[in-house]
Amino acid sequence: MRKTKIDEISLGANDLVTTATELLEFFNSSGEDGSPNFNVSKAIHGTDISYADCVSRIASIAEIADKFGNSKHFLMVPANRITQLKQRIDETQKHLDTLGNQFRQILKGGGGLQLFNYDNFHLQTTNGENHDFRSHFKNFSDSTETLLDAFYLVLTVL
Repeated sequence: MRKTKIDEISLGANDLVTTATELLEFFNSSGEDGSPNFNVSKAIHGTDISYADCVSRIASIAEIADKFGNSKHFLMVPANRITQLKQRIDETQKHLDTLGNQFRQILKGGGGLQLFNYDNFHLQTTNGENHDFRSHFKNFSDSTETLLDAFYLVLTVL
């Protein structure tokens, strides 16, 4: 069971980094005026880290998690810690999917990006609608925090 879960962790982490990187590329792609859809280096509202920082965290976790399957010490990790890490990966993926889907849908439905206010994380579309993205970005950022916590509980043994 542990070995299977560890393999699921590696696969889940790789899927997560792929999704995060694809969204990073979308954010960096040019909008109508030639500027990026979202500046990934700006700190997420209510945090001290950026979207790019979150992607770096996820990429590091995925790279290291790929090596977990080679560890001979997997029996020394309590099963609940392995399960918790997999749950945190899934939770982060869920928040990332929600963020990406909402951002894309609102841009598409609103005719594109007019302005993104980094002070309050409100997105204004070209049709004049305002959308609050504070909770979407914050939920994703917070999920990377809990993911790191669960990751370090397993990393020390594996």
